Amino acid sequence: LLELGHRRIAFVTGPDDNDDAQERLLGYRRALNEAGIEVDPRLLVSGDLHEAGGLLAMTQLFESNQQFSAVFTAKSSPIV
Repeated sequence: LLELGHRRIAFVTGPDDNDDAQERLLGYRRALNEAGIEVDPRLLVSGDLHEAGGLLAMTQLFESNQQFSAVFTAKSSPIV
């Protein structure tokens, strides 16, 4: 997303007790920091790693009236 020119990237996080989701959040923060972009906490919205939770999180983002050009999400891996 950064290579495509996005600078206001929202992030739909996963639950605090999910290690994978927390690693993704760390990666998001690290990537923005390395690009010289300050993390805007208003662009972080909590999700639950399920479709319905993602829809709710996106609704929160849109209703917040925050400007963003892309969204990165923490998604659960399928169980095989």
